[in-house]
Amino acid sequence: MIYTVTLNPALDYVLSVPEAGDEPACRADAAALLPGGKGVNVSLMLRRLEVPSVPTGLCAGVTGRCLLDRLTEAGLEPDFVLLNPDAAPDAGTRINVKLREARPGGVPALREINTAGAPVTAEALEALAARLARRLHRLQPDDLLVLAGSIPPGLGSGAYVQLLSRLSAGAAGRVRVAADTAGAGMAALLPLRPWLIKPNRAELSALSGIQADSDSAVLRAARNLQAAGAGHVLVTLGADGMLLVPARRAGADGLGADCLRIGAVPGRALSSAGAGDASLAGFLAALRRGWKPENALRFAAACGAAAVFSPGGMGSRAEAERLYALTALAGPAVRRLPAP
Repeated sequence: MIYTVTLNPALDYVLSVPEAGDEPACRADAAALLPGGKGVNVSLMLRRLEVPSVPTGLCAGVTGRCLLDRLTEAGLEPDFVLLNPDAAPDAGTRINVKLREARPGGVPALREINTAGAPVTAEALEALAARLARRLHRLQPDDLLVLAGSIPPGLGSGAYVQLLSRLSAGAAGRVRVAADTAGAGMAALLPLRPWLIKPNRAELSALSGIQADSDSAVLRAARNLQAAGAGHVLVTLGADGMLLVPARRAGADGLGADCLRIGAVPGRALSSAGAGDASLAGFLAALRRGWKPENALRFAAACGAAAVFSPGGMGSRAEAERLYALTALAGPAVRRLPAP
């Protein structure tokens, strides 16, 4: 089973507005309230790919209850710790605003307004750890814990480390961890040797101290993080595609020893929200199916592209599989890069 952990989930209020120009006010053409947060997005995409997962984490107030309702409506079985269930929206799970403004040519201008979230206590983290410990009491060989997203106010950068340390010694030592968080939160996780990390270019540069502005620099930066404890490094590069740097132990987990590179799938970008999360979900789904690393990277790129090309975010399984098949015929091709 794949368990996703989102400490700071959100409700994304997505507004589509006409081209406003200098007008001080405008009326939205469409509005949607969607569950969000990195781990939540991974579970949503896995659901679309028909890969089972359990989304867990912390949520609060009436907005937290709304989040759980939306996840249930999406066909998931969330197992969040719900704090202060009657708290008002400004004291509950955060609401992020996504503005999609029409532009000539049909490609909208996108703007995201993300909030920090309500403060969370150490006691809440303890409650989540206890819940996860019950889930992970009997680990299966393919169980995976995905730690993803920002850390809410009230918890320090070591929150994910504290969460893992509070699991039973057996579970904490045996569960595979995939991490997609930024800054000090990711740096704190590296000594625990996560099985996989998924930074983007900016996060990779900040973590490694190396300006990752070329493929060779990305490889050096990834090796720097592996020296600090990371296992496999899956780097999302936005419009430049993706790069996989396997762990140094050759052949680990069937991912081989080759560093792999794929360009971005061409198409019209409508939204960048959730693209990295969709890519991570696609990569994990492909590995679950026993695919070769080259094909797993291609499918990850296809899932990310499906999210980018979808006005509603995340994209569908049908679109991801269509784009995956297209890459086999027309590229972009997966290339092997010389090891640094």
